[in-house]
Amino acid sequence: MTQIPLASRMAQLPLEEQYASAELFRGTMIRHSAIVYQDDRSSACQPITFAGDAWCQYVPIRNAETICVQERLPPGATGVLINQNHTYTDLFMTMSAKEKRLFDAN
Repeated sequence: MTQIPLASRMAQLPLEEQYASAELFRGTMIRHSAIVYQDDRSSACQPITFAGDAWCQYVPIRNAETICVQERLPPGATGVLINQNHTYTDLFMTMSAKEKRLFDAN
């Protein structure tokens, strides 16, 4: 999303509207799957954020259908994640060196 022409305008929206805009941008995605936090925390409301380095404490759950490609990478990427069973085969996620270390550790 940071690479689209409207990225700077979307960044000016409140966070909730940024998420809504991202959902509407493609307009064809009808489902998501995620496990985002452990169930032994005391707070009922647990904000999920990737600001700063807090996300480094998250425990990823690797999807068996996801592969990491390390050939012909875009500039700055250490790997590209592709879910081989995803309905939308053009979707992928690039990883920085820090993200790749987290991926490899799981």
